[in-house]
Amino acid sequence: MRVQIVAELAKEACGAPPAENRAVQSFLAVTNSDDSFFQVSGCEASFPPSTPQADPHGFVGSFIVGFRADELNRNRGLFFSLLEKLAELLSDAGSADALEARIGLTREAADTGRLRLALQLTANGNSLAQAEMRWALGLVHVQQALLFTSRYFRQQFAARND
Repeated sequence: MRVQIVAELAKEACGAPPAENRAVQSFLAVTNSDDSFFQVSGCEASFPPSTPQADPHGFVGSFIVGFRADELNRNRGLFFSLLEKLAELLSDAGSADALEARIGLTREAADTGRLRLALQLTANGNSLAQAEMRWALGLVHVQQALLFTSRYFRQQFAARND
């Protein structure tokens, strides 16, 4: 998967996930579970992508990810560590020709000092069906990367508290 870390990624309007998209439902169930260090506050999926320059055989989804513990959402260093871990884990996943993840930081609308990770996943294919399938598989890679990173952060925090 091609991974781009951008200085800041605009927070897009996040609505409810499409009820028929089981990949999104599974992703939200796992990443928002009590076992996760993270919380996904919203998502938006566009099939095909809504931008004029986008590939007509593509699928784009955007997610906003924060830490479950609210006080951690002000820790810029922790977010940079999250960006680094996700880039490392996602760069070896999937095809760089078919999948792209853009990740960056965004702030909440209110000036609370809270940060969030904005993630945009794009997949292309020879058909809309192929692009959607590749996107769903890419989302599973993102889910696994977040779970591994969640485990890593839990170990880091446990080591500090010992």
